[in-house]
Amino acid sequence: MAVAQLASGQSGLSIRGGLLFDRPVDKIYSEMKPGIGYMGSIGFDFTDRLGLEIGVLHSTHDYDFAVEGNSLLEEEAEKNTIFFKARAIPWRIEKAEIVISAGPALFDISGLRRSENGPILDVDEDFSGWGIVAGLDFRYHVSPGLAVTFYLSGNFVNYDKYSQFRREAPYPRNRPRGGDSVSWAVTIFHRIGKP
Repeated sequence: MAVAQLASGQSGLSIRGGLLFDRPVDKIYSEMKPGIGYMGSIGFDFTDRLGLEIGVLHSTHDYDFAVEGNSLLEEEAEKNTIFFKARAIPWRIEKAEIVISAGPALFDISGLRRSENGPILDVDEDFSGWGIVAGLDFRYHVSPGLAVTFYLSGNFVNYDKYSQFRREAPYPRNRPRGGDSVSWAVTIFHRIGKP
């Protein structure tokens, strides 16, 4: 029990990072596939149950791009999310605890689109917008200050800004605005403590 208290019952700084799997629900690019990437964050707990966290989710997604001859070309979309969440621990027993979190996030996704209005042109485009990230963690402490976490989150966004070749442009009418997704991750959590 003493180990569990040392591991989880502290305030102060913490960091974490790990592997991420992201599955799109709404797709900016048609036929966009689930992607893999990473997540990383730094947090500060004011008490042993309440804190804040800022971090990033990054993933890369294949999608069908164009048909040339008898072959299908694929491209990759880069997806980035910067989040700022409040987090709380409603349940804790021995070395295990459940962490819930939610907060605003800035979403961005970029890729290529083939334009065939006139000459065939590969358009470099970028979508961005604000939304919400809501997460649930199962955290298991393997030693004081060190834990393995299993992370699940819902990511909700409506894109409202658009750019072509890094220049802002009107949002295209024929492109969807939703970019919701579900993410899973396995991460390592390390509590640094008070600086």
